[in-house]
Amino acid sequence: MDGVEYFPTNKFVLFGFQFKSIAGLAPVVGAITAAVLWGWLPALIWLLAGNIFIGWVQDYFSCMISIRNEGKSFGPLSYELIGPRTRNILMIFLVFYLILIMAAFSNLAASLLKSSINSILPDEPICWDCSRDIGNNSGIICRSIVPNKHS
Repeated sequence: MDGVEYFPTNKFVLFGFQFKSIAGLAPVVGAITAAVLWGWLPALIWLLAGNIFIGWVQDYFSCMISIRNEGKSFGPLSYELIGPRTRNILMIFLVFYLILIMAAFSNLAASLLKSSINSILPDEPICWDCSRDIGNNSGIICRSIVPNKHS
């Protein structure tokens, strides 16, 4: 182990890091936009294909930079690689940027959902039928697997 290319850690820690990276607002707002404009199938395709084939690039490289530097985040890395003043400027910028992004995405999601009632309550009865059938069938399966103590 050379400490640069490999840093041992638990697989669940790495999964948590990856999930934290990909579970941002952009995939959610992209799915809401696709659902409002084109329906729920393109939204599902965006969530699956877009996150797998587009989101992994940024997540992979940010994860690798962190792992190669003993799991440090961008604040300590900027302190080590550039200097303490850079870390402070970066942290102030990140806080401002995150507040700005949260406001913009919240505004976008609210305006998209407000523009179409069908995005909140679908008008296709097949959607309601599927959810009812899934609920009924899962209840039957659970009842057949778990014995009833009261009978």
